[in-house]
Amino acid sequence: MIIEDSLHESVKPSKILGIKKIKRRSQAVPGYPTTQEEFQKNTLPVLDLSMQTLLVSMNKACIKANGAALAAPQVGVYFTMFIITNPDDPKAFRAIFNPAFEIEETITVLEDEGCLSIPNLTLPVRRNKKINARWFEFVSTTGVNQLTLKEEILTDFSAKLFQHEMEHFSNGNIVESSALSREQKRKIMNAL
Repeated sequence: MIIEDSLHESVKPSKILGIKKIKRRSQAVPGYPTTQEEFQKNTLPVLDLSMQTLLVSMNKACIKANGAALAAPQVGVYFTMFIITNPDDPKAFRAIFNPAFEIEETITVLEDEGCLSIPNLTLPVRRNKKINARWFEFVSTTGVNQLTLKEEILTDFSAKLFQHEMEHFSNGNIVESSALSREQKRKIMNAL
């Protein structure tokens, strides 16, 4: 994984916001490319201390909540980025910036899904089984973190995770995405 958690051990994990507190649409991370064309012509950003601190805090909050990933809007930062934890090494994780995806095939899977924004709730959600994902990620090469454009076909859990995290950028959630009836969704939202 790409970022080592060697920063301030005193950084407290951010509180994960509930879905009713997330009211804004997220924007691209300022200064970071969103397309391959921008990536090729712009001076690439560096992974500065404030961004590192945010990412480490997000990773700690995600691990503390037993999550697999955490989107920036879930901690009150309205940028299109998320982290993916590494269960084998809690100090290493992936930071995904300005992601996008296209549906690779129309096969979908209906599976129960949970979300850190709505603890203790799992609902049946239909997701695409296979997507073509693109994102920017810092990769450590000889000790230097360099922003790299990644493009990959994701399937199964990886595809589901990617789609789930991207929903947070537009205030989406598992209740809205669930296979439940409108009435069932309304009852759940009113109970939250």
